[in-house]
Amino acid sequence: MITLKEIEQYQTQSFDPAFESFCKAGKLAWYPWVGKNYPSASSKILVILESHYIDKAKFNVEDVQNPLYTRRLVAERCYPQYWWNNPTWNNLNAFLAGKKLAAETAPKLWENIAFYNFVQRPMPSPSDRPTEQDFAQGWQAFKDLLNTLKPRICIFAGMSALSHTEQLPPALTLGKLTPWGEKINNTFTRPVFSIHAGNVTASGAAIQHPGSFFTCEAWHNWLRAVLPAAAQHLEDWAK
Repeated sequence: MITLKEIEQYQTQSFDPAFESFCKAGKLAWYPWVGKNYPSASSKILVILESHYIDKAKFNVEDVQNPLYTRRLVAERCYPQYWWNNPTWNNLNAFLAGKKLAAETAPKLWENIAFYNFVQRPMPSPSDRPTEQDFAQGWQAFKDLLNTLKPRICIFAGMSALSHTEQLPPALTLGKLTPWGEKINNTFTRPVFSIHAGNVTASGAAIQHPGSFFTCEAWHNWLRAVLPAAAQHLEDWAK
């Protein structure tokens, strides 16, 4: 297992004082992954997955309580010396890169992007669903991270949060999330939408959760059609 000290060489700690403050205030459970090149990246892209899960054998109960747990998972799934195959993460990597991503080329991609999970508590199992309170807290964390990381593009890898926008915090607004578009893998696409929080403006895009029945190429092609510059940056970073 990768040590937390080893992870430091792959990502920046420049935002950690803000993350520490959010964690102490109970607004954030885990520090996001922020690649070491993210502050100077040609396009700042934040990727948002939905939830962490406690594994069936409950071996990760102690780990998942560590505020650096997200960073450990990224390193274990995206760096060749620690590579651990996982279908959801393999799909996420292939969607971002626009191709099956080899362990040797994944690090360059992840060193240019930021990533975190929307729901701020671990789900007991994949069959458990977040509550309305989970989504409300998730939107508060999203607003705080938006003002901290200042991304230009936010990619939601899973659409659940966008179906629970009734309790957006003050000063966070989202553009129109409809009309629905074409169907990919039995999931209707949403339009690209605007995101505003304080003095930060970003574009948002949402895809099907990259778990079962996910077609990486089809969703990457959709991203390329609606946000071509973002897709190109991701492809370039994955070369």
